[in-house]
Amino acid sequence: MNYKGLGNGYKLILELYAAGGRLQGGQLRGAIKNYDTAKNVANELESLGLLRVEILDRPKLVHWYALTNKGKEVAEKLAEAEDIILEKDTSLPR
Repeated sequence: MNYKGLGNGYKLILELYAAGGRLQGGQLRGAIKNYDTAKNVANELESLGLLRVEILDRPKLVHWYALTNKGKEVAEKLAEAEDIILEKDTSLPR
């Protein structure tokens, strides 16, 4: 594996984490404005085992993106780092 860092992936992971771990494909734009870029980032995160993609075709084609256990762990660490950066009290429960 040629890992190059999360890039925009951290935004998508935090967006999924804030949404309870699961988003519909169109909602990816909350983290990354360009949908094609968001899909590419999601595919990269999937290859790293941080999220999984479910495709439902009824009643219409819908892609769902969900954090894996590994993705949730990474999201929690990123959220902790963000709290430290923003000087939030991390001792309080989320």
